[in-house]
Amino acid sequence: MNVFQRIVKNMLSLLTAGVLNQFLAILGITYLARVLGPVDFGKINFAFAIASYFLIVSKMGLDVWGNREVARDKHKVQEYASNILGLRICLSLMSYVVLALFVGLLEKPEQTKYLMMFYGFVLFTNAFLLDWIWFALEKMEYVALSQVMGQFCYVGLILLLVKDAARLLWIPWFQVLAGVVTAGLLGTLYVRRFGQVRFSLSQYAWPRLLRQSLPIGLSSIIVALLIYFNLVVLGLMKGDEAVGYYSAAWKITWLLIVLATSFADTIFPVMSQYYGRGTDSLRRLLGYASKAIIAVAVPLAAGGIVLGRSIITLVYGSQYSDAGSAFQILICYAALNYLNMIYARGLWACGKQKTYLIIVSIEALVLLISSLVLVPTMGVVGAAVSILLVETIGIILHYWQLNKVIELSWSNHTIKPGLAAGLMVLFLLAGLRMELNVIILVGGGVLVYSVFFILLKGVTREDLTFMRSVIAR
Repeated sequence: MNVFQRIVKNMLSLLTAGVLNQFLAILGITYLARVLGPVDFGKINFAFAIASYFLIVSKMGLDVWGNREVARDKHKVQEYASNILGLRICLSLMSYVVLALFVGLLEKPEQTKYLMMFYGFVLFTNAFLLDWIWFALEKMEYVALSQVMGQFCYVGLILLLVKDAARLLWIPWFQVLAGVVTAGLLGTLYVRRFGQVRFSLSQYAWPRLLRQSLPIGLSSIIVALLIYFNLVVLGLMKGDEAVGYYSAAWKITWLLIVLATSFADTIFPVMSQYYGRGTDSLRRLLGYASKAIIAVAVPLAAGGIVLGRSIITLVYGSQYSDAGSAFQILICYAALNYLNMIYARGLWACGKQKTYLIIVSIEALVLLISSLVLVPTMGVVGAAVSILLVETIGIILHYWQLNKVIELSWSNHTIKPGLAAGLMVLFLLAGLRMELNVIILVGGGVLVYSVFFILLKGVTREDLTFMRSVIAR
């Protein structure tokens, strides 16, 4: 099986799992949002946001670093696994202690504090997660299966046992149990292929691992800050209800981003291999990846702006209508993030972790300033505007830095998607005037865009020839 066939296989595995996960996630999110209401829905999202910061610290970039190193030298899987597992367990223990101290000092209701502490146990299930090994070995079907099983467990328990806000404190434990299922399945597969899992306590290997993964780890912490900062600021400045509205808009946005993440994660190991051999193949791969991402991102933003309010009402009900404007802005953030993910992973593959760290540090500073200025006056909408501003700056900086290493070109990929998306918008606006059902509009919009994109030769003969050659090999 050649490289491109592996990419297609892995992408299909993750995409299939992604679709199933997204269906289950949407089912669980909409159910919780409707059952709990904006205030309690805001509580669990605020608590999860706080716990997520400590989760990223407990990883310290070791998963990304391990993914890259195993992709380059697959004979060292057991060595990396034993050292990284042992180190992550220790980091998780330390992170949970710090989380407990932080929660004790935070001025929040007891119920919210319990939620944060319970969500904190995800640190330990995540420490045993071996998805990074299977990503590096390009066995994405294993990761896909484990993700689906974990999500099925989580959503199933919610639907069965959470009937009202009285069981709010049960929800974090369902997340923990889902993590046990995911980590357990991947661990079992590891044992069958490589034998017993060993935990190294090497005083020589750990400092070296931390030193090499530290730029990625710090970058991951800052990225987590970018993702969850607005939830925390809203919770502290505007209360749980504002967090509930923002979370409702953010959850749908994040589900869309996760689908694109599957694509980026699929090609990252190949990027790492290509860069070790030269830049020509990597340039070609980035070109096809950028073209594919832009073809999806442009109509996503255009359609989201037109239908954003209607989609929020359809999914969550009229009680969440105040989240509509934020969702329209966040969908534009998602579109930019699609392309930004490709450029960021390009920098990782080229060993430019320090450059990436500088970029996300700049983004964090911009987010800090813009959120503190906009959230007090504009609330949920201000939070959405601030993250969009950050992503706009980020994509400029990522492109600029990656272009220094590998010559990139993306502007010629935007014209045809832009024209097709414009025609799609006309269809959507006409449909809204006719008061057509939102689901019909979404399906019709996808069809209209696809037809005009093909008629405009957004997919060229060269692209089709390339795809046929991939399948035929």
